Order: sequence, then C-alpha cells, then structure tokens
Amino acid sequence: MASLNEKVGMFKEWIRKPLKMLRLLWFISVGISFVVMILLLTGVLEHTEITESQQDLWLEVNYQMLNLLFTILSLYQHPKWCHHFFLLCRWRPEDVSKLRKFYCKNGTEKPNERVHMMIVIILFQVSCFAQYIICGLNWGYRVSERPMGAVRLGILIAIVSASSAGLYKTFGPLGKKDHDSGGDEEAHIAPRAN
Repeated sequence: MASLNEKVGMFKEWIRKPLKMLRLLWFISVGISFVVMILLLTGVLEHTEITESQQDLWLEVNYQMLNLLFTILSLYQHPKWCHHFFLLCRWRPEDVSKLRKFYCKNGTEKPNERVHMMIVIILFQVSCFAQYIICGLNWGYRVSERPMGAVRLGILIAIVSASSAGLYKTFGPLGKKDHDSGGDEEAHIAPRAN
C-alpha cells in the first residue's frame, strides 16, 4: 500500500495536468450547484430572510449554471464520441486497437465488440443531443414560457442514456474479464482496400 507521501505526490502530479484540473473544477462546481439546488428545493432556506422571489431567482440561476456546466461537458466530449463513431464505422486494425483501449476492459478483444461499442457510442451521442436540446430550450425561452415538459423529458433522456452507456460499458460484455473464446470474428476481418 502506498504511503501518504506517495499518494500526495501522485495527486500533485495528477493535478498539474490542465485537463484534470478542469475536470476537478467541473466536479466541484456541479457538486456545489447540486447542494444549493437541493437546499432550495427542499425548503431548508425558507426560514431565512430570503423572499420567495429571491429563492426563485436563485433556483433559476443555479439551474442555468448546471445547464451551462453539462453543456460544456457535452461540447467537450461530443467530438470524441463522433471520432469513435467514425473509427467504428471504418474498422481498420489500428482503429480497433484504439477503440479497445478505450472501451474494453484491459484493452482486450471481446466477442461481438463492435456491436457493443456501437451501443455505448450511440447512447453517449443521444445524451449529448438531449443536452443540446435542453440548452436550447433553457436559453431560448423565458422561465414563464419555457415548455417544462420538454425540458424534463430532455433531462430524463440525457441522464438515462449517459448512465446506461456508462453502466453498459463497465458491467456489460466490454467490461467483463477476458473470454476463452478467442475473440470476435469482426476483428479478424481484413480491412477493405481503398
């Protein structure tokens, strides 16, 4: 087991990378926004000197902050999902190894891996598009005119599709330990000559 000094050293090395710092900042921001949202929605702050209109304003500002944070995440991740979709459609040996490193446990060959990777990528794509729709509805309409049914449906689709993709990637066929079957027939197909 690593000592405390080793763990602190590993954390310092990890946090020096700009993308990791941004990811940590994103998680902290989302966490704070969710805590404030829960406090406002559960009525914990009702006994303070905050008026109902101020509480509604805080709720809307907090909601827009969460919308912004998740839209930024979608804009950051979506090009990667599009690139993976392109690699999956092209399916050359070098593409297969890149995709396996990202989607398969230990980067190993899995049975029917191409189909399972496609399911994960499509679910992530659906999540991104749902977030874009949520963002458009939130920024395109005033609070009083906003179609909340459509916003709630978009939120539901975004959460369910992203969660399903993550769970399917982790606990589905791609996340299982290596099989003795010798792998996937698709991976052994020779790439087409262009």
